[in-house]
This record gives sequence, C-alpha cells and structure tokens, in this order.
Amino acid sequence: MKYVLAICFLAGAFFIEIAWGSRIALWEVRPPLFGATLIFLFWNIGLSRRLFWAILAGVLMDSVSLYVFGTYTAIFIILAFFTEILRGIFSHAESFMTRGVGTAMGTILFVNLILFFGWTADYVHGLPVPVYWEFWGHVFLASLVWAVLLPTLITFLTGALGLLFKRV
Repeated sequence: MKYVLAICFLAGAFFIEIAWGSRIALWEVRPPLFGATLIFLFWNIGLSRRLFWAILAGVLMDSVSLYVFGTYTAIFIILAFFTEILRGIFSHAESFMTRGVGTAMGTILFVNLILFFGWTADYVHGLPVPVYWEFWGHVFLASLVWAVLLPTLITFLTGALGLLFKRV
C-alpha cells in the first residue's frame, strides 16, 4: 500500500506541475513539485532503489521538457547521491522535520541545477540567455521560497494521508 500511495503521490505532483506550474510560477521559476516530492520520497529508500527511481523520473520529466534529453535524469541522479549525503548528516535524528529540511535543501539544489544546466545548454546552442545577476538573484530567491513552501506542504500531506490510511 505504501508503494501505491507513493506512486499516486508522484503522479499527482507530476501532473500538477505540468498542468499548473507555469500559472503559479514565482519570478519565472515554476514550482518544482515533482522534484521536491521525489526528494521527500527518496528519504526512506536505499541508494540502489533511489537511483532506479531517479532514472525513471528523469526520463519521464525529460520526455515533456524543452531541455536537452538527459538533463533531468542527470539532476535526479545527483539528487539521489545528495540525499545519501544528507541522510548521513541527519542520521542521528530521524523525523519528519529532518525529511523536511533535507527536502528543502534538495529543492534549492534542484531549482538551481535545472536552471544552470538549462542555461548552459541554451548557451552552447547559441540561444540568447539572460546572464545578468538580477536573474540569478530572482532564481535563488524563488528557490528559497519554494524550498520553504513545498516541503511543508508535502510533509503535511504525507502525514495526513499516512494517518488516514493507518485508520483504514
């Protein structure tokens, strides 16, 4: 039941991000709901399963993305290893709070890696790209806002759904 719930949660996050992501963008940065949900779910699984899910989720996101194919896959693999490092740091305190903090740190890294790799790919292909510092300041500020809002929302929803399914 736990895996079915996780797959439904990821599918819902994917479709919400694809359908409504551009409408609720903050400073032209879409909410990384799928990435934050994946990072949150990475916390409970081992590295080999995490890499499998990273590749699967990366191929799914790459299939609907305008970036070079493999960008999301590479970033999700980086985040799988980043989660392993965070689990080592927070190994003494296992709680929803540490998962939330780890998800927040991963969300900041995710947003900045996506925009950096996307900017680099556009630059290599000769497309005009914004290189001014104000753009990167807005990106970092938006990643901080999403890093606070999304882990809080995901933690609340998974906690509420967990309590709901424990009663059933």
